[in-house]
Amino acid sequence: MLLNISFPDKKTLDLIEQEVGASFSLKDRLKLKGVGSARLLIVDSSEDIKELTSVNQDLIYCNVELRPKGIIIRFRSLLDTYAFVISYPQLSLYQNAERWSFHKGGQRLNVVPEMKASANRKFLIKLLNQKATLSGGPND
Repeated sequence: MLLNISFPDKKTLDLIEQEVGASFSLKDRLKLKGVGSARLLIVDSSEDIKELTSVNQDLIYCNVELRPKGIIIRFRSLLDTYAFVISYPQLSLYQNAERWSFHKGGQRLNVVPEMKASANRKFLIKLLNQKATLSGGPND
């Protein structure tokens, strides 16, 4: 699900919470040692996302937020903020060298992490553990 969240209304927020759950509580965030990724560079995407990002002349960055039932990948295009919302059962995640690829149905987003490999590896393991806990496997 791809949503414009520049000015979220109650309907949009309810839709996101229905798909991936509410944000983690402060206690859970501390227990998980953070629920957000470092900045990720978008290098390729499916056509619907590419249409949004192609209007920018600059590089497009995103970040990933863990939620109890899925993830939200946020990115900006011009003055708008978008959320690519994926529940864990629908998420397919591939890692090839330095590139991560998030897939949901026909939509995909390929990113390259900018930070140190150890921080990225920790976040990726955390994401895969959350997915395995809730959907029964790392790449269902």
